[in-house]
Amino acid sequence: MRESFYTLLTQAIQMAGGLLVFKILTSKLNSNDFGMYALILSFSAIIFTFPFTAIQQALTKYSSVVSERKAVNIYKTIFILDICFFVIYLLLSLILFYLDLINIDKIGYILITFYILTEVFKINNYMFLNSLRNRKKYFFSVFLEFSIKLVLLFIFTNSINEVFAIFIIANILSILYSKPNNLSFNILNKIQFLYWSKMIYIFATPLAIWGIFGWMRDMSNRWIIEYYLTLNDVALFAVMNSLIVIIPGALQAFFGMYFMPILYKKEKEQKGYIREFNKKVVLVGFLIVILGTLFVELVSEYLIIILSDAKYLSGAWMLAPMFFVFSLFSLSMSTTSEIFAYNRTKLLLLPNIASGIISVVAFLFCINFYGMKGTVYAFMISYLTYSILTFFVVYRFKNVK
Repeated sequence: MRESFYTLLTQAIQMAGGLLVFKILTSKLNSNDFGMYALILSFSAIIFTFPFTAIQQALTKYSSVVSERKAVNIYKTIFILDICFFVIYLLLSLILFYLDLINIDKIGYILITFYILTEVFKINNYMFLNSLRNRKKYFFSVFLEFSIKLVLLFIFTNSINEVFAIFIIANILSILYSKPNNLSFNILNKIQFLYWSKMIYIFATPLAIWGIFGWMRDMSNRWIIEYYLTLNDVALFAVMNSLIVIIPGALQAFFGMYFMPILYKKEKEQKGYIREFNKKVVLVGFLIVILGTLFVELVSEYLIIILSDAKYLSGAWMLAPMFFVFSLFSLSMSTTSEIFAYNRTKLLLLPNIASGIISVVAFLFCINFYGMKGTVYAFMISYLTYSILTFFVVYRFKNVK
């Protein structure tokens, strides 16, 4: 009971805190600056995706089914791997920066670099706490992070550089608070490091590969919009996209944080448990999607004014169709836990690769011919592609286990 309480509380803080941060940024930054902010987040996302997010999924997978001592060894292994990948990215970015291929000033470059590094370590700690089902400490870590962000953003938000400086401060303090209690500075045994590195590689490689195509589906659209249209249009699309992911994203995050570790354990004890659980998830999920879409259609303009800023009201027509397809996307992702439990993540490459490629093609074509209306058409095409293919793969999984 306490676990579910703290999980719900954590999700409430993340949702409310995220909304307030979003409200402050959309209100204080002009649409041109917010468009640039959206592009920077898109650039950061491809680095998070390849390979850090995939490695973090491995952290959740393995830490949730071993003893706490072994879980700490997994955490240390991932820390070392993260440092190695970050050094590689840092060297590559320095070369691009000094060749003037990255159009950003030195302060901005330093801030974004440290933001990415601290964000990775912060999420590592969060995933580790969640895997060990230490929901209480996880809650207070998230509460600390958003408290610092909100206070500083309310006072200091005058530029994009200030925004990322504030994010870094919040991340560092959260990292210090959320670090594992029994974490020692002893050097990890070489055999253990190699063993867990191999296990992480096996599990995370398909995730990292499909993560690239996931970025193509989720984030490349900002750059295509900026190429054909303007930064103001990037901001409008980014704001609408951010608004429609709030409820589906929160529900999916709750599912992942609360149910995934439990489902892994239950499936290990009783084969077929997740499949039966998924049947209930799909039935309830479809009902929520339909009702949610009707609700968004009715209150779209109010949502924009309350959660962002009136200067984005011209995008109200975009919300309902985007909400519908993204909700289906979230629902389909929530049904993949059985595939993760059996380490058959390669099966999910098809939906990600197909939707990523189709998304880029659809945005290039639709924006070129239909302008801003084309962004919604392309968005729907790409997310419907993923949802349909994922539901099909999950349904067929019983025949390939």
